[in-house]
Amino acid sequence: MRLKGKRNNHYMVWIFINVVLILLILGGKLNNSVKELVEENVSQEIYSYIFNTFDIKAITNPKINDLIYINKNDKGEIISIDYRFNEGYVFLNDSMDRLYEDINNINLSDSFIEGKDDVFFVPSLLVTNNSLLNNFGMKIPVKVRMFKKVDMSFKTKVKEYGINNVLVELYLNIRIINDIITIGSRDSFENNFEVIIASRLITGDIPDYYGGIIEKSSSIVSS
Repeated sequence: MRLKGKRNNHYMVWIFINVVLILLILGGKLNNSVKELVEENVSQEIYSYIFNTFDIKAITNPKINDLIYINKNDKGEIISIDYRFNEGYVFLNDSMDRLYEDINNINLSDSFIEGKDDVFFVPSLLVTNNSLLNNFGMKIPVKVRMFKKVDMSFKTKVKEYGINNVLVELYLNIRIINDIITIGSRDSFENNFEVIIASRLITGDIPDYYGGIIEKSSSIVSS
């Protein structure tokens, strides 16, 4: 009888270990699915916020000549682009302030069943994409820390536009790092945006060795 009892105990321990292993495996897969879902929804909201904030109609359209100058050779060909760093840093710092000005108006809770501030409770069966099951399953807490780090810089493109004309375009490059925290894990994901903020048509040519386009990026301003 004692031998049988020992066998039963070993059997129960073996079952327990395997159940724990299965739960860990399934939990990890579920956790990854929830993170992907949250990341997708958060990225969509950030995308909308960025392009509403830096829409060319929503910001003071900067004059290109105030931020960059274009060097030409004796033939009138464009050979390089340089930035007016003092004016550029002022604009980038103002843009950083604008970015954070209304950040609290990003309403992420609309994307989930329950939410308060930056903590959300996602039904586990939401990852099935089955509308009949979306509201069921245990609620998985997810914390999102948006805009943990932000980098901003300029990018300028000069490209041929007709005969003896070039189009100068000035872009604002924005890189955003976000944190996403679930049970037992903490990860980061980033969003990258390129928003045109000014453009101008000027007289000039681009030397053949540039292949019809010149691009340059400025130094980075970080939060």
